[in-house]
This record gives sequence, C-alpha cells and structure tokens, in this order.
Amino acid sequence: MLPFFLWVPTTQLEGFAMSNNFSLDDLNQAIDTQYAPFGFTANGYTYSLRQVLRLAKSERSAVVARLKDLDVMSDTDPDEDVILEIMEGILSVVTADYRGAELVQLLGHDIIRVKMLLEKWIEASQAGEASPSPA
Repeated sequence: MLPFFLWVPTTQLEGFAMSNNFSLDDLNQAIDTQYAPFGFTANGYTYSLRQVLRLAKSERSAVVARLKDLDVMSDTDPDEDVILEIMEGILSVVTADYRGAELVQLLGHDIIRVKMLLEKWIEASQAGEASPSPA
C-alpha cells in the first residue's frame, strides 16, 4: 500500500475520459488538476505556493522537517520568533519562481499574516488528499 500522501483516489480522475487509453497529456492534466498550486495575490502579482508533492526532493524534505518542527513546538511553550522563522522558511521554499523571500518581505514578518497564509496553503494542499477509509 502506498503512503497516504502518495495515494490518489480514483474519484480524483473524474471528468477524464475513462477508456482503455490514457495518454501522457491526460496524465499531466490530471496531475496539474489534482496538485495545482495555491495562488496568493498581492500588489498585482500572484505568488504560486506549490504543493509538497510538486517540490523537488530536497525542498520536500526541508518542508516536511519544518512542519514536524512546528508540530513538536505546539506541545511546548515556543518562542514566537522561532515559530515565525520556521513558518517563513516553509513559505520561502514552497513559493515558486524563487519569489519566497519577496513574499516573506511582503508579509512584513507579521506572525498573524504568515500563520494565516500558511494555514490557507496547508488547507488548499490537503483539500484533494484522500483520507484513509475506516476499517
């Protein structure tokens, strides 16, 4: 069985011709639809925040490690500056076209803005994920 984050339910392929032929274009379209980036628009520019599975392996590892750090820190009395640094680091990595630093600057190192944008990205990234079915 595939790890939960690699499993794509067949319902995600709805809207695509179900036949004995499935082309590379069909596959790419299904992937682009399922794993579309989350868009955040500010000052007339739309920043694309990529989903974790669309990141390079090294970027994905860094993001997963930082997300785990946030999870662990939620169980303690964390330093606000450390949390902000971790969240900004995640946004920097997932923002496409090397515009992560620009996005972080735009947010003004405001912990509420950063937290809310990160939560929106996580929510959008998980919207298409499959939940394990109850046994």
